[in-house]
Amino acid sequence: MKNFFIIFVAFFIAACGAKTIEGTYYAQMGGHSFTFNSNGTAFESGADGAKIGKDFTYKIEGSSLSNESKTISFVLKPDGSMASTAYGALVKK
Repeated sequence: MKNFFIIFVAFFIAACGAKTIEGTYYAQMGGHSFTFNSNGTAFESGADGAKIGKDFTYKIEGSSLSNESKTISFVLKPDGSMASTAYGALVKK
């Protein structure tokens, strides 16, 4: 029984850990997309699918996501989507 409790606590702590957003999110305004990698890097693509600019690093603080230069910021929503003033709603596909 003690081992079961330890395993349960370990899974509980892991489930409550850092949020992950790995994957590609598509902007409903403008056709841009952002691909977020599990290593903390991301990149933007245009409506034609071509990569725009360089990869950037991001960090999540609470329900906010921003890049290292604070030029891009998103609000993480409970339904798994994101919102941005520049790109509107972003949904993962």
